[in-house]
Amino acid sequence: MATENPSNQGKTPAIGDFLLHYRVEQILGKGGMGAVYCAWDTKLQRGVAIKVLLPDSQENPGRRRRFLREARAASALNHPGIVSIYEINEQDGLDFLVMELVDGQTLSSLMRTRRQPLRTALDYMRQAAESIAKAHAAGIVHRDLKPANIMVTRDGQVKILDFGLAKYDPPAAGNAQSDATQTMSLTANGQVMGTPSYMSPEQAMGMALDARSDVFSFGVILYEIPAGAKPFEGTTNFAILHNITTVEPAALATLRSDLPAGVIALVAGMLKKPVEERTSDMGRVAAGLRELAASVPAEANPDEVPTQTIVMPGGVRPPRQWARLYRPVLALAAIGLAVWGGATILGTRPPPAPKPRPLAGIATIDMSLPARELYRAGTEAFKRHDFRQNIDVAIEAFKAAKAKEPTWTLPDAALAVAYARKNTNAPDPTWLRLAEQHAAEVLKKEPSLAAAHFASGVVHLSAGRLPEARKELERTIELDPSHANAHFRLARALDPKTDGDRARALRQRAVELAPEDWETHSEWGLFLSAQGEYAAAAAAFSKATSLAPDNSVTLRNLAASLQMTERYDEAAAAYQRSLEIAPAAATYSNLGTLLYFQGKYAEAAPAFERAVEINPNLFRNWGNLADAYRWLPGKEAERLEALDRAIALARTALAAKQQDTATRSNLASNLAKRGFPREAIAEVEQVDGNAATGQTAYNLALANELSGRRTQALQLLDTAVKKGHPLKEIQNDPYLSELRRDAEYHRWLGRLPASR
Repeated sequence: MATENPSNQGKTPAIGDFLLHYRVEQILGKGGMGAVYCAWDTKLQRGVAIKVLLPDSQENPGRRRRFLREARAASALNHPGIVSIYEINEQDGLDFLVMELVDGQTLSSLMRTRRQPLRTALDYMRQAAESIAKAHAAGIVHRDLKPANIMVTRDGQVKILDFGLAKYDPPAAGNAQSDATQTMSLTANGQVMGTPSYMSPEQAMGMALDARSDVFSFGVILYEIPAGAKPFEGTTNFAILHNITTVEPAALATLRSDLPAGVIALVAGMLKKPVEERTSDMGRVAAGLRELAASVPAEANPDEVPTQTIVMPGGVRPPRQWARLYRPVLALAAIGLAVWGGATILGTRPPPAPKPRPLAGIATIDMSLPARELYRAGTEAFKRHDFRQNIDVAIEAFKAAKAKEPTWTLPDAALAVAYARKNTNAPDPTWLRLAEQHAAEVLKKEPSLAAAHFASGVVHLSAGRLPEARKELERTIELDPSHANAHFRLARALDPKTDGDRARALRQRAVELAPEDWETHSEWGLFLSAQGEYAAAAAAFSKATSLAPDNSVTLRNLAASLQMTERYDEAAAAYQRSLEIAPAAATYSNLGTLLYFQGKYAEAAPAFERAVEINPNLFRNWGNLADAYRWLPGKEAERLEALDRAIALARTALAAKQQDTATRSNLASNLAKRGFPREAIAEVEQVDGNAATGQTAYNLALANELSGRRTQALQLLDTAVKKGHPLKEIQNDPYLSELRRDAEYHRWLGRLPASR
């Protein structure tokens, strides 16, 4: 039941207040006329974003019209690349929009914190162009396109934000004018409306606009990305607008001579000042970007790593100025891009990444080879799919082999597996559809071929269709008992609660069948880690690392296993080697945890800050940073801010996956640390502590201890230790200092086996 807030009439909501049935969780940012909050929809049990018109704007008819225009424009569109508006409503004199909560970063923030390969950047902009083209087809001109209004989700999906300045003239409405279709006034109280640096010449001069104005703005973004500077600069808004209308920008080719000619030509066509000479529509821009992305060779991206990884326990969070970088719904961050290099990393304290090591596992293939050699070369490249660009190289080789020998079916099977891997790394209907097409084709032609059933099983596994995956992988092993990859993938498709013993046996058999395959050893290590068998896991990861020494993820997992067995010096060295290859958020987080549990809070905090800078979308990173700040002087405000972010992100994750006990236990411990014991215990009681993993039981123990339930905390600590959680962390965790003074704690220690 929603709580009434009669005393808040005319005021912005506070954390914990309700707007109808939406509970306000955290403020994400404020602009000139509105504030954006992360909130929890108590009816539909999901995270949402709420944009509230500020009290000063409530009495301004123009601002209220703009607010309504945003709702009308965005709600008129149904496209995965445009943020959805759920409803517009009013309470206690406040107008507010409820919209989709996007799990991602603004393009401006993303490009400041992570260098992107050219192909990836072009694909982001292609997606954005397709979304804008959809808006144009519906009669909507955005009129405020800029990097801060383009979001990239964790899965690489691009979404367009903020239609508050949109010109909405649906085709069915003809030329009728209304509040929603009036041309935007250039000034309001002497201030430029919109963002001057990204305006088209006709917008800068206050002329009537059409879709070509958005094309120009989009061209400004495409120019700025490789150049590292906007094409039209100035010390005042007037100077910027003057330059837009009268000055030609510096030739992009002179700033970045290494850029493909196609990129330079596309940008030049979009930045033509005369409307009639400019690229005519965003559909053509999207098509051009699609062709350019397809023609650009794959390149290394050390930030992209496989998703299977061990994330260490711990707790700490980032400074306030970093928290402002993350804008899940409405982009209010400053602009700063460097897709192809030259980015300044925000923040000053995080440790610099070690100098990257050469990556020996990156493949190149001569596409003029005969079909059979192309297939073999693609297969070798795909063995190191931990480098995602190798997947693309392998796909091109398999496609070329198929083109040269159309009746040969093995390239189809290989293509199905490769596209399934792309879908697993970054779920996308396109990859899954291609994987399914190739798998169906080879299975139809070769129903007795083990590779056909393996491809089908892998595709089902990537799509989450576990019964179908089990059937196909079982058939693969029947046809080819020596198929190592089928063994460990079948293990993944089994229910660990009912088929745990078989899952173990299948993974062991995979190692026996392919002792020189890094992936079988890594898979075995992941399984052992999940069972709390960290010493054995360390041995498995050590073998995987010896076979693929430039695999940053196996190095990180090796370090994590060493850390869990208290081999701290070896763990620190492995983390450093991993960071030399790829400065990933998870590695910095794990390194911070290693330092944290040694009581080195001042050293742990910068590592956690770096983790949050690289990936601000993961609740564990924010929770870890909050923990580190807890024990540093002068960091209380930042600690609370990070905890709020961790709690909001965990709730959003749980909305999509209610049975995720690891996330729920983490949420419980952070709620307790935030001073919300009642809410913490409500989460604790939804998790079966006896069935929990070591880390989950440890989080539940923290939640109970900080909520005043010591008996339950001790019981859960016992479970955590029995399931492999390091006793050393319990003995060193500052949150448990009071518990360690309790006589019952020492009695419990006395009952533990001496080996602990």
